[in-house]
Amino acid sequence: MEEKMIAMRDGKRIYTRIYNNGHKKTILYLHGGPGLSCYTFQHEAELLAEYMNVILIDQRGVLRSEKIYNENEFSVDTIIEDCEDLRRNLKIDRWSVLGQSFGGYLALMYEVKYPEYIEKLVFENPSFDLLYAVKSFYRKAIRILRNSGFEQSAKEIENYVLKNNNFKELVFNWLTISYTIREEVFYDKPWNELPEEHWANSYMHLQKIITDPEIYKDSLQFIKQIQCPSLLIKGEHDCVLSNEYMNLYLDNVDEAKLTVVKDCGIFIHLNKPEKYRDIVVDFVCRD
Repeated sequence: MEEKMIAMRDGKRIYTRIYNNGHKKTILYLHGGPGLSCYTFQHEAELLAEYMNVILIDQRGVLRSEKIYNENEFSVDTIIEDCEDLRRNLKIDRWSVLGQSFGGYLALMYEVKYPEYIEKLVFENPSFDLLYAVKSFYRKAIRILRNSGFEQSAKEIENYVLKNNNFKELVFNWLTISYTIREEVFYDKPWNELPEEHWANSYMHLQKIITDPEIYKDSLQFIKQIQCPSLLIKGEHDCVLSNEYMNLYLDNVDEAKLTVVKDCGIFIHLNKPEKYRDIVVDFVCRD
């Protein structure tokens, strides 16, 4: 494994973690959030690296990557162009792309813009409908609160969510929900290590992404443009991807595949790392 800070076209440096064992296949992992980092995928990358080369990044402005400031231009397209800068820098002709949650949306947009460089796509609980995803977090939190006897808190949150379609406001207020509740919503299971690095940089990344008008466009028009073989991996307890968008994906994409993993939430690669490895390896490495 090799760690690098790689300069993009404008000089901003991106933290890159490279697992290169000389395999024929290479996969790029795009983390969710916006702003969560590739940190939680590092163990999974080691498992996958026995079968393919794996590239991880902390997206621009996140955690170990160089900080971005308010005056810096930044959007979804900036991240897509960073992926292309990275591919050219590493001299990779074509690769597969794996996106988790919001990273699934980024993987979709990358393939739509640069289909000639993408061999296969893997979606892990992708956020194809961002407003639905954040509202579903609240809905699940409401159920948890009600089941725990906190009816008043559940009712207050329910009234707030029903009246609000402001994605930016919903995202930032979600962070005020009890961490214990958020953990249960995501069906989180603890991992052994936590990063020592400071997470404050990710806040600017998040602020800028959720003000980009591109993320509010209907994803169906882009889903229909997928040209390569693709796989959707969905956790049994995931609340990010709606059944509607899952079916739209299956009905509108040639060579679309679906795998549902039981006893998993949003982070399948943390909940069932070996099972996840087997699913990804079977799809990516099969010619």
